[in-house]
Amino acid sequence: MKSKMAFIAMFLAVSLSTAIAQEQFVFNKDGMSPEYMVVNVDSLNASELYDRTIKWIKQTYVNPDESINTTIENEMVRFTGVESPCLKTTIMGMPFYYSARYSASISFKDNKYKFELKSLEVKSLASGAYQQGYIDLLAVSSDYFKKNGKPRKNFAHHPAELAAMIQKVKDSHENYILTNGKSIQKKDW
Repeated sequence: MKSKMAFIAMFLAVSLSTAIAQEQFVFNKDGMSPEYMVVNVDSLNASELYDRTIKWIKQTYVNPDESINTTIENEMVRFTGVESPCLKTTIMGMPFYYSARYSASISFKDNKYKFELKSLEVKSLASGAYQQGYIDLLAVSSDYFKKNGKPRKNFAHHPAELAAMIQKVKDSHENYILTNGKSIQKKDW
């Protein structure tokens, strides 16, 4: 009888953890998915979510005033971030490094907000003949994927790393909102 109860308890725990597992960004040949994530936040109205988001940007980004592209008070914030270097590829024994630039929009309603990726671009940090401008990956994911959907050999790890980078930004924001910034505020000095 005890083994049946233990089995049932374990089954319910696994089922519940799977049901409430956090959705993750994935980058594939069709671009980044999901298109956006909605985060429910009990007891915070749109104004409080907006204020905490502005504070998060100001504490997270080096040049926060330049990072904020536009705001509509208590409704939406759009911001841009750069991660450099964030990707590395070795081609014919030579390392190539890339920076990534992203733009995201966060929209607010009472007790929830929507995190939406607006653009994701990469640029080679190489100089000379290998230098290029930013390439919009949401429009042209063919740089990383073949027509059959499989990743190109030299860039096979990039899609997962880019998705993880965006997930990290979204998670950092969510953590700040939920803790009111206590997670990144300086300790007693």
